[in-house]
Amino acid sequence: MNELKAEGLSEDAAIDTALERFGEEKQLTGALGKLFKTQKIKKRLFWAALVIFLIGLGTLVGFYFRDLPYAETFALIEQLEATYREKTDFTAADRQELQSMIERKADLFANVGYLVLYRIPEELQGKIGYSDYYEFEIMQFEKIFAYGEQPNHPLPYYIDSELFKELPRYGYRDRQPVGKYWYLEWSFIDYNYRKLDFLPGSLLTLAVLLFAVAAVMHGIEHKWFQVQRVGKFLLYASFVFLAAALATGGLYYLRKQPYNEMHRLARQLTEEYGQKEILSAEHIKELQALPQKEPWLFDRTNYFAVYRLSKQVEELWSEEIENAPHAVRTSDNLTLIYDDPVFVYGQEKLPAGKSGYSGDRLYIEWQFAADLVDVHVNDYKYSFILYTCFAVFIALLIAWGGTVFLSRKPAKVKV
Repeated sequence: MNELKAEGLSEDAAIDTALERFGEEKQLTGALGKLFKTQKIKKRLFWAALVIFLIGLGTLVGFYFRDLPYAETFALIEQLEATYREKTDFTAADRQELQSMIERKADLFANVGYLVLYRIPEELQGKIGYSDYYEFEIMQFEKIFAYGEQPNHPLPYYIDSELFKELPRYGYRDRQPVGKYWYLEWSFIDYNYRKLDFLPGSLLTLAVLLFAVAAVMHGIEHKWFQVQRVGKFLLYASFVFLAAALATGGLYYLRKQPYNEMHRLARQLTEEYGQKEILSAEHIKELQALPQKEPWLFDRTNYFAVYRLSKQVEELWSEEIENAPHAVRTSDNLTLIYDDPVFVYGQEKLPAGKSGYSGDRLYIEWQFAADLVDVHVNDYKYSFILYTCFAVFIALLIAWGGTVFLSRKPAKVKV
């Protein structure tokens, strides 16, 4: 109408011309109604995107300041570990210094549920890698210094979830040797067992999607681009992210292949030799030939050892683990007081990254080279890339479906 008036037509003439060009009054009214409805939806989408974005940004900033004291506490613990990594003795002055530090940094230690420093027994000094020991085993170590109280309640999946709400949650727990002589165990405390760390990212992602939909509607309305072209772009972009996800997954599989193959080999060896009463010279020779049979795997390995459990350890191993104090059992390492090495390849070169697999009568442990240890750690750190690519692929595919729906021409109704 405004364009027709700008051409010099009167309002009545403009209406008549519009009716001639665009159809009868009823059809024109319907088209205008559809236009106003689209504008209303677009406006609401923009406002919803803005509100959700501000909420997401607010939660992101709030979570940052919530976690800031925890980051400072973590740095303080790392400083403490660096100090005791070089110490060989614990004096009264050391105890006083630790106590004074806790008092000076009371605001940071308020985040700590407990902190315990143990002296590693002499027979295990220098033999313990980065391992997650069971609590009953650590309790046998000499306790040098303690702050707070260690948890004495079972893990949440062993008790009723309602009861767990009333218990403090030890959100981050770290147990590791510090140098040759010390073993440090500590944990953050957190009563909020329902973590909402996913919330800021989810809200910001939703805001971006809503804004994108509103922007596409606005562009279509002003004829900045055609729906079909947008649909093609979204479809091609979704294929790009799908390819990125598949490539990332393939790379992840290839990087993890040495770990998978080593576990397969360890399982095969424990099944093949673990049930034998006696390992003959022929059996030992077969084990010694493994580096020649699996060169690509052993070239990536610093250390590989096969232990034959002695009868005493075998009996302890068959009992409940709480009744086996002489076999120091860990999640990724087993230090046997009564061990019988059958075959050893290479030597340990790193303080961390040792893994193991146990059978009834055999225990196999190994350590990959430094680059593979770093890969194993970084896989957890960067695993979000794979899931993000898949999530974006699905979102783009849904958006493409929306453009297909919008591009459909309404069927003509015969009067």
